[in-house]
Amino acid sequence: MDPRANYKIKKKIGAGGMATVYLAHDVALNRDVAIKVLQIDPGLKLSKEARNQKVLRFQQEAQAAARLNHPNIVSVYHVGKMRNQHYIVMEYLKGKSFAQLLKSRTEFPLPFLLRQMVQTCIALDFAHQRGVIHRDIKPDNIILLEDDTVKVTDFGIARIEGSELVKTKDETFMGTIFYCSPEQFREFSRVDNRTDIFSLGVVLYQLVTGRLPFTGSSPWEVMNNIITSQPVPPTRIRPELPVRLDRIIVKALSKKPENRFQTAEEFKNALEDVLAEMDTTTPKPKIMEPSVEQIVREPIVREPIVRERGPNPWFRFPIIMGLIIFVAVFLLGYLSIEAEKKILGKNASIRSKNIAQMLNVLMADPLIGRNYRVLRSYTNQIGTDRDIYSIEIIKESQLIAGYHGQYATGEEDVLMISYPLLIEGKRTGVIKVGFSKGGIEKRVFRIKKFTAIGLGGILCFIFGYLIFSRPKSYRT
Repeated sequence: MDPRANYKIKKKIGAGGMATVYLAHDVALNRDVAIKVLQIDPGLKLSKEARNQKVLRFQQEAQAAARLNHPNIVSVYHVGKMRNQHYIVMEYLKGKSFAQLLKSRTEFPLPFLLRQMVQTCIALDFAHQRGVIHRDIKPDNIILLEDDTVKVTDFGIARIEGSELVKTKDETFMGTIFYCSPEQFREFSRVDNRTDIFSLGVVLYQLVTGRLPFTGSSPWEVMNNIITSQPVPPTRIRPELPVRLDRIIVKALSKKPENRFQTAEEFKNALEDVLAEMDTTTPKPKIMEPSVEQIVREPIVREPIVRERGPNPWFRFPIIMGLIIFVAVFLLGYLSIEAEKKILGKNASIRSKNIAQMLNVLMADPLIGRNYRVLRSYTNQIGTDRDIYSIEIIKESQLIAGYHGQYATGEEDVLMISYPLLIEGKRTGVIKVGFSKGGIEKRVFRIKKFTAIGLGGILCFIFGYLIFSRPKSYRT
């Protein structure tokens, strides 16, 4: 039967890099539905294998959602193909995504937000128990309906245990970088349900604070922060948040999966405990009226007695403390300068390793690894970091992409680190990352300047104290 006879398209309601979504009316059942149509740009010269990967990923979304019949997960009604166009007919959701709510800057009560997150945990726990790991939890994929029901959507990159679709190439990075767990950057195909716990922790952090826990000026910097940096505790941004909620979010964002909540149900139970605490009312303390005996009478005013000041042993104390602080500031400045010089080598080692890891992931992708123009764009984007002087990708003794900055003045001002270029486990070249020492030199100069100002201020205090702090009498 021709699908056009069953569904009447009303309007286009959304589009992404992979599919276009239309609002349609199901004539047979007299209900509105959403039809998601797979879109493959004819301008892209994709191989047959790459096209098959897109189709399989699209089918995987349908298969994942179809096996999850739950009130908090979008329902799939039908999957089909017409004139080489694959489509999914699914439940039409009247509401707004969490991403739209964040953009509206509307302040929702904390209990309301926690109840929505509890519903999301219930949906994820249901999916995990049935062998489905979402792997792309983010505000865009969580819909809040008009009756305050939460719906989890978009299982396009979900992993389904026991499915034949898992056998497709699934070793390259996919997902939205701000919400990815650290393990998704290492072995994406082997992540488990705890990656969804991390992503949901990022969403909860953003909902209660209004900002993301991990940011950066480039994809590499965001990735590096997710892998190595600890987020600012939510209570430092909003002190009125419960301390228990602060600990829950920090636990969900643990770098190691074994330190997080092990199931979505554990996450849900922890949030419900916070809601229960917020529902209890704390009795206000009674204000006691002061008794007559507690009233302080007006003291008797007496004339002070003027006495001659004798030798004061405490006179030398500020001078001694000033000298101690002087030595401490000098040592602190010297140690800070030495520490800054060591930071470059350590920081360069960590950052170059992460850059090489990300470029290796990109090179492994058949669509990006062969498109040198895209690789050059990536290297130029990473190179916007002022500390990076150069990035070179050399494959089979040929420079295929590179970036060279303008911040170093000579070879002695550049620290060069090399890592192997691995494609399908084989070393086919080298990735070189050069770091400019200019930034370190500027920081060292600032430390010297502030140290000199501090030492000068301490000396001025000591001399001023010696000159002006010699009173001849005092009052008692």
